[in-house]
Amino acid sequence: IALMGSRIENPVPADPVAAADFARLRSRLLAFNAARSAEVAGRRYANYGALRDAMEHTDDPAMLLRLWSGWAASGTALKPDYAAFVSRANEGARS
Repeated sequence: IALMGSRIENPVPADPVAAADFARLRSRLLAFNAARSAEVAGRRYANYGALRDAMEHTDDPAMLLRLWSGWAASGTALKPDYAAFVSRANEGARS
């Protein structure tokens, strides 16, 4: 039960070069997500919390789809860095 409240981090690779790449990728992903926003139906949602609030206050399925699709599309630029980050985290798990 004590572990449920703890924060789990991704394992860092043992190789120093891979560890540095892991840190660089992690920083880029965090920075991107901190600045991430989406424009949906002429309104800008500055972060996921604002988008989530909008989703909680509508029961229109078409609007829910536009909101979620707009947020998902705003993250496509993350895909290459995220794939590389997962690869480095897997290296860390194996080491």
